[in-house]
Amino acid sequence: MSATDDVVEIQQLLARYNRAADSGDGAGFAATFTVDGELVTPDRTSMGRDALIELGATVHTAVPGIRHWVNNHVVVVDGNDAAATAYVIVLITTPGGAPSIVASGRYQDRLTREADGWRFRRREFIPD
Repeated sequence: MSATDDVVEIQQLLARYNRAADSGDGAGFAATFTVDGELVTPDRTSMGRDALIELGATVHTAVPGIRHWVNNHVVVVDGNDAAATAYVIVLITTPGGAPSIVASGRYQDRLTREADGWRFRRREFIPD
């Protein structure tokens, strides 16, 4: 696999994470992490498959209409490890209404290549 292939695969992982969170796909959300992966936010740390499934399944109900918009990815691959950063804007959408920004910040990621692809080992959301 080339370095470009790795970067594209990692960018797709970031997109799958956001789509799963926004749709309430807890299993899909947790599958973006290693089995012992962790998500760190200012309010909580979720570690391990069960905690990540639970969190991923509830984001869309805790914040109805949530949409993560992630951009300005920087990915550095070092063998089977990688680091990534990206800006994130969190929007709330309502039927017939204009979206509103409810949060912004950045993700700081540590990733590992597993047999079936890249996974987050640690993802941290750092708000602005």
